Amino acid sequence: MLPRIVAAFQNQHSAMRLQFELATSSVVVAAVRAHRAELGVAGGFIGAPELEAEALFEDEIAVVGPPNISRRQLTRDDLEELTWISREEGSATRAIADNALADLGIIPRRRLALPAWESIKIAVREGHGIAGFSRHAVQEELASGALVEIPFGTWRVRRMFSLIRIRDASLTPAAQEFANALRMHCRALTPAPQLRKTRRSRPGRS
Repeated sequence: MLPRIVAAFQNQHSAMRLQFELATSSVVVAAVRAHRAELGVAGGFIGAPELEAEALFEDEIAVVGPPNISRRQLTRDDLEELTWISREEGSATRAIADNALADLGIIPRRRLALPAWESIKIAVREGHGIAGFSRHAVQEELASGALVEIPFGTWRVRRMFSLIRIRDASLTPAAQEFANALRMHCRALTPAPQLRKTRRSRPGRS
């Protein structure tokens, strides 16, 4: 999501210069705490007291595999035998997925860590294993059939993405403008509440 938002923002504000870096959530938090970045976007719980975390949108982690994987309901043994591919230590997606697997009693026997989500997509698509992805990150691949979702057990894993900054610190005008654009984009991701109309009953005739 962020590369698209950054590109659109840069096109609209050609006089501004943004430096965008992709990293695990722990590295993002460290960069903001060290004042190397004014803003960060991270998934999961942000526990640093000097940081302010503003909820942006809720995300779902989907477990996906290659198109030729069995479409049947996989057992715990099946899932433990498959290679689980993820980001390196410090990734919020990896930590949340690992905790959810542990809650289900699943202990993968083979793990593979890769440094970028695009490389994980390639490895999964070519049949080297399965992975837990942000649903937003794989919606195009799921729609095209390049990847398939693997249903199992009671897997319902969600997490919040947050905009983080130093608490009580003033943002530069450029950072404030970008934060506003990010909020607007993320509000569009949140489905509007459904309204239910109540039909009034007519009184019966006597």
